[in-house]
Amino acid sequence: MARFYIPVEIERCVRAAAQNCCGYCLSPQRLVMARLEIEHIIPISKGGSNDESNLWLACPL
Repeated sequence: MARFYIPVEIERCVRAAAQNCCGYCLSPQRLVMARLEIEHIIPISKGGSNDESNLWLACPL
């Protein structure tokens, strides 16, 4: 899977908006054993973008 660069400022905004919790299970970062990842809501392959509104946090696979 290709990795897309997400600017640091956008990553900070996504983490702040999510209150540092996973968008799926709502687990806070402090309880997850690995760093929460930035994920696309609509994948790039399906026409999604790297806009802040299309990004959220997820537990790593």
